[in-house]
Amino acid sequence: MTSEIASPAQQDRYLDGCTLCEQNRDLGPGIPDRELVQVTDHWRVLAHASGLPGWLLLFPLRHVGSLADLTPAEAAELGPLLQQATAAMAAGLGAEKSYVLLFAEALKHAHFSLVPRMPDQPADRRGPAVVAYNSEDEPISDERRDEVARVLRAAWPA
Repeated sequence: MTSEIASPAQQDRYLDGCTLCEQNRDLGPGIPDRELVQVTDHWRVLAHASGLPGWLLLFPLRHVGSLADLTPAEAAELGPLLQQATAAMAAGLGAEKSYVLLFAEALKHAHFSLVPRMPDQPADRRGPAVVAYNSEDEPISDERRDEVARVLRAAWPA
């Protein structure tokens, strides 16, 4: 038994009411650096409004609810983007490690959190406890997000 998956051209590209789809609709001139750390044919990377500078979000440009719904082209870009983002975190921010998280529960648009683990990061903010930077801390300013985005873009592998 086989099932056919509609191509992106056959599917609605955006889902009304989806925060990430709404942001993807507005990728015109004048978009802040924090919103476009990197963009490919199928993915976008932005500097997240987290309490931890360098926390990135990576998500498809079209609405995708699950990794199982990725097209072959979207899937082919994913691995290299994950590697490049973590390399940029190491080179640009000095991250010793990086965490990659995917939940897509509350926000139904599949997205990865790419989180730098800094050398001086407290033990109580490592591993799964890193989410406290989003749930307990004040987000860094938009200006700081723009600055971090520029640093990461400059450190992004070619």
